[in-house]
Amino acid sequence: MKISLDWLSEHVEVNSDPSALADLLTMAGLEVESVERIGGTLDGVVVGSVIEAGRHPNADRLSLCKVDVGNPEPLQIVCGAPNVSAGQKVAVATIGSTITVPDQKQPGRAVALKIKRSKIRGEYSEGMICAEDELGVGEDHDGILVLQADAPVGAPVRDVLVQSGQPVGDVVLDIAITPNRPDATSHVGVARDVAALTKAELRTPQPVPPSQAGSVEERVSVVVEAPNGCPRFAAMVVEGVNVVESPKWMQARLRAVGLRPRNNVVDITNYVMLELGQPLHAYDLDKLVGEQIVVRESKSETRFVTLDEKERTVPVGTMMVWDGEREIGIGGVMGGMNTEVSDDTTRVLVEGAYWNPAMIRRTSKQLGLQTDASYRFERGVDSAGQARAVARAGELIAETGGGVLVDGMIHVGEPDTRRTVTLRLSQIERHLGLALPHNEVSELLTAIGFGISVTDDPGVIACAVPTFRPDVEREIDIIEEVARLRGYASFPMPEATRVPNFAPEERLEDQTMDALHSVLVGAGYREIFTNSLISEDTAGRFQASELTGLLGKPVVTVNAITSEMTTLRPSLLAGALPVLQFNANRGQDLLRFFETGNVFATNPQDTSGAVAGYSERTDLLLVAAGPKRRRSFDDAPDNYDYYDVKGAVQSIARKLRIDIAFSDTLPDTKLFEAGQMIVLDGNNVGFVGQLSAEIANEFGVNAPVNCAELDLSAIIASRSRERVQYQATSRHPVVERDLAVVVSKETSAGHLLKTTLNAGGKLMRGAEIFDVYEGKGIPSGQKSVAISMRFGSDRTLTDGEVDAAVANVVSALQKRHAGELRA
Repeated sequence: MKISLDWLSEHVEVNSDPSALADLLTMAGLEVESVERIGGTLDGVVVGSVIEAGRHPNADRLSLCKVDVGNPEPLQIVCGAPNVSAGQKVAVATIGSTITVPDQKQPGRAVALKIKRSKIRGEYSEGMICAEDELGVGEDHDGILVLQADAPVGAPVRDVLVQSGQPVGDVVLDIAITPNRPDATSHVGVARDVAALTKAELRTPQPVPPSQAGSVEERVSVVVEAPNGCPRFAAMVVEGVNVVESPKWMQARLRAVGLRPRNNVVDITNYVMLELGQPLHAYDLDKLVGEQIVVRESKSETRFVTLDEKERTVPVGTMMVWDGEREIGIGGVMGGMNTEVSDDTTRVLVEGAYWNPAMIRRTSKQLGLQTDASYRFERGVDSAGQARAVARAGELIAETGGGVLVDGMIHVGEPDTRRTVTLRLSQIERHLGLALPHNEVSELLTAIGFGISVTDDPGVIACAVPTFRPDVEREIDIIEEVARLRGYASFPMPEATRVPNFAPEERLEDQTMDALHSVLVGAGYREIFTNSLISEDTAGRFQASELTGLLGKPVVTVNAITSEMTTLRPSLLAGALPVLQFNANRGQDLLRFFETGNVFATNPQDTSGAVAGYSERTDLLLVAAGPKRRRSFDDAPDNYDYYDVKGAVQSIARKLRIDIAFSDTLPDTKLFEAGQMIVLDGNNVGFVGQLSAEIANEFGVNAPVNCAELDLSAIIASRSRERVQYQATSRHPVVERDLAVVVSKETSAGHLLKTTLNAGGKLMRGAEIFDVYEGKGIPSGQKSVAISMRFGSDRTLTDGEVDAAVANVVSALQKRHAGELRA
C-alpha cells in the first residue's frame, strides 16, 4: 500500500522526517518497506520568458530560442519541443541544476541529468526548457510545460507551481498491510494511526450523505437479491457531468501512489477509495437497461467482458451486478465494458457496496484477478462507510465536472452497528506487565476511533469497536491495540517469567517423524523435498487409487504457474522420479531417497478436511535404485530390489512398534512389475514394489526403481503414546532352537515368522528365518523354511520348558499354514 506524504499531510500534521515517520509506523504495526522520493527539488529551475523562438540553422526539428530568466542578458537555449513559441512563460533548468529525463535504454524509467553549457548541432545551449515529466509534475513529454502568463520572470518554478495548486515532489511510503488491518488500506486510516501516535488532530473529509429516497429513486432502482453476499448497497446520481481531465493536484496524488489518471469521474472513484478505503464504481446511467441495478449470485457459468477488455468465464456462485437484462459488473472485483464511463457520459451513477469478504476472496482466486477493490473487500472494508464514500465522490464529481447532484441517496440494507468488547484493566497488566490507569487506556483507544463507556466495575471498560476495525473481536485484540499505541519499548522487561508447572510432552506426530528420520538416515537414505505441483498428465498416471487409497480425481489448480505445475500431486512418487533422473545423470549411483509430504485428491464424500470435497493426507515415500554399494576392482555389487525397500519398511514398523503385514501381490495398475500391499489393522496403508521399467525409462532412469509409499497419517493415528523404559539384560542365558518346516511355495515367510513369535509364549525372545530351500527332497510346489528361535526368562530354563514352547510353535505352524516338520 503506497501512501503519499503530501496527501497524508492533508489529514494529519506530519512534523517528523519521513524516515522517522516510517520507523514510528513500523513499530506500531504498519511496516514501512520503503521510503521513496518522487519528483525533483527543482533547485535552479526558474520561470523564463521566451523572447524569440526561431528555427535552428542546422536542424529541422530543433528551435533556437532567446529566453529571459531575469539575468542581464537572455540565455540562448536549443529546444526540441514542437510547441515552443515566443511570448510563452516556461520552466528553465539553468546551468548547474539537476532534472530527471526519460531513460532511453529502459523505457518507463528516469535518470538524473545535470544541466551544463553544451553545443547542439553547432549552436551553444545555456540551459533547458522543461516538459512536465522532466520536472516530476506529470507524465507529458510531448511538449514543454507552459506556465501561466502572469508568472514572474526569474521566480523559482517550484513556488509558482505550488501557488497554482500543483504539488511539486512528494515522498511515498510503501507499507506492508497485514490481512488484519483493512482500515490501513487508505490515507485516512494511516493518518488515524499517525494522529494517535503523535497526539495530533485527525482531519477527515466531512461529506453530508443525503437522506434516503428523494428524486434519485425516479432515476434508478436498486434491488439486492443476495443480501448474504451484499449486505449494504448505496448509490447516488450526478447529472450534467462533463467528463474531462481531473485537477492537476488529484492527478499528481494518484500518480504518486502508482495509478494512471483517466478522467475526472474514474479518478475520483479511485481517489475516494485511496482516501477512505471504500472502493466505488461509476456507471454511465444512460447505458443501464431499464435504469435499474440488481445484485444476485450467478446461477450458471457465464462469459463476461470486464473493464480491462478481457472476456472472463465467471463461475457459479459469483456475486454479479445486473441491469434490466444483462450482467454489468463482477461484484467487488471489476465492472464491465458495457456500462463504462466515456467522454460522452453526462449522467453518472456512483455505487458503493459492502461485499462479503469470503465470497470476494473466492471469486478473485477463481478468476485469477486481484484488483484494488478486491484487495480491500476481501479483507473487510468499513461496513458502515458506504454512504459517506458515495457522498464524497458525488460532491467531487459535481465540483470537477460541473454536474448537479440528484436529490437523495439509495441505500439498501440496514446500517451496521458497533459491537462492544469488555476490557479488564487487570488483563492489561497480566499480558503487558504494566498496570495502566483507566484514563490513559481510554485516551489511547479513543484516538483510534473506539467508543469508551464506564461500567459498574471501575476496573472494567466497555469498548465500542469502530466498524472500520473488523479484526478486533476479543479482549486480547484491544490489549494489542493498547500495546502498539503506547509503544512496545515502553513496557519494562520482567525480572522473572512464569513457567507453567508441567513437563512438555512431544507430539505423537513429531515423535513419529523423529523416529522415521533416525531409521532412514541410519540406513543410508537421504531426505528430499519436491514440489507439490506437477503436470496434469503426470498426476493422472500416478492417481492409482487401488494403491494410494485416495479416491477421486487429481486436484487441478485454478491459476496454474506453468503447464508443468497445474495439479496437486496424488502421490509422492511422481515428484521423486525427476530427482532420481537428475542425480543419475550427474554420476550419482547410490540412489536412496525418502520424502514426507502431503498428497491430494478430490473426494465428494470427504467432509473431514479443511475444504469439503477434497482429501489431503501426509505420506512417506522410500525410493532406491542402482547398486547397493560402489563398485570395486574385486566386487560387482547387486542392484537394489524391492525386498531391500521392504526391509526398510519393516525396520520402520519395528521402530514405531506397529504390526504391519504384506499382501501377496499388488493390484494390476500397469505401474509396477511386482510388489505387495502394506496392511495395518486389516487396512491397506501403502504399497512396496518395483516400478515398471517403461515408466522408469520415461523419466531417464535405466536402473530398476524400487519404492514404497505409506499413508503416514493412518500410521500415526494407529499409534498410541508409549513411554520407552529401560530393561536390563537378563543375567541368565538364552536357549536357541532351530526347526525347518515344509510349506506351500505361496506361503509368506513373514506370516510364518509372525505365527512363530505369537506361539512361542512368554518365553520367546526372538525368531528369524535363516534359510529358504526348494529342490531335491522337497515336494513340487513347496519349500522348506528354516527358523531360528531364542527362548529366555529371569531364571535358567529347563529342557522341558523349551521343548513345550517349541511344540506349541510346531503345532501352530501345522494348523495355520499346513506346515510339516522337516526331518
